[in-house]
Amino acid sequence: MVETTGNSSMDTASPERDALYYLMPITIQVEDCLFKVPRNSFMQNSPIFRDMVSIPQGSISYVEGSSDSHPLKLDVNKEDFRQLLKVLFPLDIPPGKTMSKDGWIAVLRLSSMWEMDKVRELAITNLTSSGMGSVEKIVLAKEFHVPQWLRSGYQELVNRQEMLSMEESERISYKSATGVFQVRESTRNRNQGYYGGMAKVLTIEGVFEVELAMEKAYYETYATGSSIQV
Repeated sequence: MVETTGNSSMDTASPERDALYYLMPITIQVEDCLFKVPRNSFMQNSPIFRDMVSIPQGSISYVEGSSDSHPLKLDVNKEDFRQLLKVLFPLDIPPGKTMSKDGWIAVLRLSSMWEMDKVRELAITNLTSSGMGSVEKIVLAKEFHVPQWLRSGYQELVNRQEMLSMEESERISYKSATGVFQVRESTRNRNQGYYGGMAKVLTIEGVFEVELAMEKAYYETYATGSSIQV
């Protein structure tokens, strides 16, 4: 039972809106599904969304995102978007514990697209510890510009016993597969004493120097909130 104090000032004074937890909603349509969530998280985490959902002066009745009949329409996959919402508006405690690897890949995809740097770094951190395979690391590194995955993926392929399959070579590109083969052969020949041990040993950093430098430059330019050492 809630007790009242009889304080008349509480009955007459206009309450103030809390600075943090008085949140404006936004209605978003993705494919055939409507989502209604607080707009604040999108505006705080993404400069792209900040421009898209800023409310103009005057009536908001017909502003995109103001209602089910006037949603903000996004051309993305609805399941990917749902995974992003799990991070921005977690329903489980602690948040993110039930997210699958594919879920984090979806989060990485959308956070990269919408320049959500902090969310992107969270996805990278969780995927790094998710047990990705070497080829998957390289493919995702190239798609989303994560240089630490690119380097470690190449090194793992060089170190493993099995040769790259045709399918794996196609996935990482035949040019990359050739580079991996060159480093493998150089290392093997040196270890077995070929060429009197005098031949130069090729390295990941040497063979893939340009690619690694380009990915690192992209990462440092666009992921300004990075806490991961490259």
